[in-house]
Amino acid sequence: MILFVLSSLAMADAPVDTGDAVALRGAETTGRVLINELLPAVGGSDEGAEWVEIVNIDDVPIDLAGWTIEQAKGDWALAYTFPPTIIGPGEYVVIGGPLVEVADYVADGLDLGNATSNGDGVRIIDGIGAVRDTVIYGPNNDDGLEDDAAVASSLAPSPSDDASLARLPDATDTDDSGLDFAMSVLPTPGSPNDAEVEDCGARASGIVINELQANPEGADEGLEWIELYNAGEATVELDGWELTGGTKPGGSLVIFEAVALEPGGFLLVGGELLDAVDVDLPTSLGNASSNSDGVVLVDCAGVPADVFVYGSPNEDDWWDEQGVSLDSLAPKPQEGASLARLQDGYDTDLPGDDIVVQPEPSPGGPNPPIEPVICEPSTGDVVLNEILPNPASTDEGLEFIELHNSSSVEVSVAGWQLALATQADDYLDIDVQLPGGAVIPAGGFYVLGGEFVPEADHVAVFSIGNGTGGDGVRLYDCEGSVVDTVVYGDDNEDGMTDDTESVADPSPLPDEDRSLAREVDGLDADLSDDWVVAVPTPGATNAREPGDLPEQEIGCGCGSGPGDESSDAPSSSSPGSAPGEGCSTAPSRYLGPLWLAGLLTLVRRRRS
Repeated sequence: MILFVLSSLAMADAPVDTGDAVALRGAETTGRVLINELLPAVGGSDEGAEWVEIVNIDDVPIDLAGWTIEQAKGDWALAYTFPPTIIGPGEYVVIGGPLVEVADYVADGLDLGNATSNGDGVRIIDGIGAVRDTVIYGPNNDDGLEDDAAVASSLAPSPSDDASLARLPDATDTDDSGLDFAMSVLPTPGSPNDAEVEDCGARASGIVINELQANPEGADEGLEWIELYNAGEATVELDGWELTGGTKPGGSLVIFEAVALEPGGFLLVGGELLDAVDVDLPTSLGNASSNSDGVVLVDCAGVPADVFVYGSPNEDDWWDEQGVSLDSLAPKPQEGASLARLQDGYDTDLPGDDIVVQPEPSPGGPNPPIEPVICEPSTGDVVLNEILPNPASTDEGLEFIELHNSSSVEVSVAGWQLALATQADDYLDIDVQLPGGAVIPAGGFYVLGGEFVPEADHVAVFSIGNGTGGDGVRLYDCEGSVVDTVVYGDDNEDGMTDDTESVADPSPLPDEDRSLAREVDGLDADLSDDWVVAVPTPGATNAREPGDLPEQEIGCGCGSGPGDESSDAPSSSSPGSAPGEGCSTAPSRYLGPLWLAGLLTLVRRRRS
């Protein structure tokens, strides 16, 4: 919380009477007083914890008696009036609510806007009513707020919780809020904005959030957990350190007391229904169901030690350790699986590269080592080639998605991602990320499958839509560029879009135990006719005998459907058919309970 930051900073010298010094007022000076930094948004409740810092950038002292601070959330309103106050050259003054420990002056009426939907502002007015400085911040200026003399067109950013808006460089002014102000993850009330902020070990500790489970099987309450790991070389006392976050940045999850973590050691923070936890977790984590959720570890001075953000999109503006909005995000948590670092302590400050779904969680113990992702963007040779959205009986663990590499060289798909969408905006929600070391040989196939798909090159927990109203599968490369999209269903009432974000003409909807396969492996004309319904062939070619058509149902005759007693119906070849046979009368392994029973006894799980 921001109060940890505030309490750790040295109290600025309060403005004092300068005695024989000449104090200039109002229009008697051309000197400048600037709004230098402000904190409009505080994690939890803003009330009483906001503040505004001003600085005298002139070379003479200035008397602030009768000067005012005004705030705008639509219209300008009085926030504070200065008593007789001398601010010396280069001096900083903090005006804050009752909870701001370093405030030089307490302003009960300070109520800054968070600029969530419209621009808000703060300005300082001298003793004769002249506007001396203004900052306008937020996503727009629909209310027409003026920046000193004219309606502002360039705005400072909307503030995130516990982050200030600060002039960078310190105490400089171009009369352009968008150029002058930036967000700062380390506020410095009463000090220059480029001052070193004292921490209590975060930056050199080596402690990371190593693994967490936000989505246990069944009900989550009391079963969620967070694991810390000390990758440093010294024991770290965690007194006053805090885990923050959840469904939004800034909320408090756990404050540590009398806890130490040795080098190479693990600390398990967990719910009340778990055994062998070191510290209780009294609240719940987010499942990233609609946008990013996360956990942040901060030290006793409020300095971020580690950031662990998962799911997408990052609509709540989670920041990395340097105070920059994150665009590298760990995958969405899957039920029963954890999110874990590739190796214990592995941290590049990029959650999307460092963290993967781990089907076999290891709370309080080492993570199974996984090869890091080395990004190789798409060259256009890999496409979606086959999907099985609706296996017989239950879908769980039986669905698969096949990729095909049509080139003559091996292609890396490490870090590539898939979105499995039942509505158009679901494409923003990444469901699966392929692991480091994932490659497709020249002319080969790569199968992403559930735990009961023996051909799977990468096993993951996911769910493909069955096509009601139009569903889609989208493939992104490791840079987030759209590589390929397939939309399928009897119609496209949900407005699912193709690679160009145009509403797609859907490919056919496969019946139960039938796949949707490219007519020709890897051939992508961006047409719905590229795809046909077929007998599933995960990890193998989709090719069929010329003239053969896929069957939606298997009946009593070779290739015939239920009730079709004719043997003249077109047939489909299946794996194991001899050339010229046309079809096999043996049941496909993807058809019905016989395949499922055999698969459950012979299943082998291959994980990349």
